[in-house]
Amino acid sequence: MPTVVQGDQPFVRFASLARITGHLLRPHLKEIVARTRAASEFLRLFGWLRQQPLAGVSVADAARLYYLGDSAFSKRFRRKMGVSFKAYLNAMLVRQAQHQLHYTDRTVGEIAEDLGLVYPQYFHRFFRTHCHCTHTEFRELKGGH
Repeated sequence: MPTVVQGDQPFVRFASLARITGHLLRPHLKEIVARTRAASEFLRLFGWLRQQPLAGVSVADAARLYYLGDSAFSKRFRRKMGVSFKAYLNAMLVRQAQHQLHYTDRTVGEIAEDLGLVYPQYFHRFFRTHCHCTHTEFRELKGGH
């Protein structure tokens, strides 16, 4: 929080920024609160996913954590999170793959194995489908190793 100095200038700037930010967020506040609550419902799942090779995770695995059937879990996840469980997993896989391609010099085979993809060919196809470029092009664009 800024201190009040020389004619309250920092305080005035802070108050104006808070007013503008509040005005911009107000229409989206209900959705932000709802998504935050929804995410908190799935904290156990998110913690469990951090410990798994993501490519091997199924809806049935996740549903078992909540003692639900596959269909009930899928509907609940989509309603609360706004995206299907499979789409969420794919987004996490893409994020992890991009991170490893950008920040490490590991081979595609090592990255694929780490993510739980059995064959590097699956990784090639998966990455190209979701990122619209090859892993090599991604590394070159991002200036990775």
